[in-house]
Amino acid sequence: MDNFEQIAINLIENIENAEGQRRQRFFPDNPFALSDYNFVKLYRLRKENVQDLENLLGPFLPAQHKVDALTNRNKILLTLRFLAGGSYQLDIGRNQMMKVSQSSVSRSLHSVIDAFNHHNILNTYIHFPNSMEELRDVRQRFFNLYRLPGIIGCIDCTHIAIVAPVINEHIYMNRKGFHSLNVQMICDEKLRITNVNARFCGSTHDSFIWQNSNIERFLSELPQNEMGNFYLFGDSGYPIRPWLITPFLPEPEPDTPEARFNRRFRAIRVTVERCFGLLKNRFRCLLKHRVLHYTPETAAKIVNTCAVLHNICLENNIPLYNDEEMMGFNEVEGGNLNENINHIPDNNVLGRGREVRQLLVNNYFV
Repeated sequence: MDNFEQIAINLIENIENAEGQRRQRFFPDNPFALSDYNFVKLYRLRKENVQDLENLLGPFLPAQHKVDALTNRNKILLTLRFLAGGSYQLDIGRNQMMKVSQSSVSRSLHSVIDAFNHHNILNTYIHFPNSMEELRDVRQRFFNLYRLPGIIGCIDCTHIAIVAPVINEHIYMNRKGFHSLNVQMICDEKLRITNVNARFCGSTHDSFIWQNSNIERFLSELPQNEMGNFYLFGDSGYPIRPWLITPFLPEPEPDTPEARFNRRFRAIRVTVERCFGLLKNRFRCLLKHRVLHYTPETAAKIVNTCAVLHNICLENNIPLYNDEEMMGFNEVEGGNLNENINHIPDNNVLGRGREVRQLLVNNYFV
């Protein structure tokens, strides 16, 4: 990160801190007294969405035993502020409108993040189409937008920086030279996240994560007569399959059908990079320079929580305001273009994948 970017980040943080101090004088103990604009700016959700989260997460949060214990609402607000800004826990407690200790912030974060990671919530808000009806629906939506058949999502991985783990530190060091989780995500045409896999360390290649994913198994086991009718778009870091289409390599000669396919392919596949950019802009704890100071297991839960909240924001058309819009877009960890490594040879599905791609070229780009 260059000096100019660091200065910009520091300036934004100073403005946030100054605004927070002014708000504390006017609205002690009541974040809901903020204007709608400032509330969304601080917490990323509208007030009614936070109220909905109280009902959603309530059954999965620990019961309050102390008279002065934080309410579920305040626990959720503390967590949202951390996810939005990525500040240290002590700073969150100081800058919150309710003054709380670092230990209270820590307990709140862990309890709320654990609640978001309950399978009932994850399966509700992060849902990959798993019926023929759902698959056909998302395929039609992609076709309506891009005029190419068969697409049901775009896939890629992104690195989420974490502090060096105590155990097996070396396996978390990625090819960029920092410790991370390598997180696989799939999104639809509206940038909604339909799959997230944050279980792998930074040194793991994208293709290995994919080959060990439930989605790969699900798509590979579709009925034979549907094979090649539903597929993801992924970069050349992945092995081509009938259910995962990649671009032509090496780059085709200009103005050939294959070159035209590659141009359209990249225009569509950038959807997942836009998804990463929006996710990290909205929840800046995921930005590379905000390094998550947690164990890999907790960091993975934080990623899952941000993915759920990302989808909630999209469902409710919650804006991301312009002064934050471009933060972090340049640091999105895209795929591994031209890195065809770790691919397990399978000549049968490899050939069928190429046939599906060539059929697209013949029907739409000749």
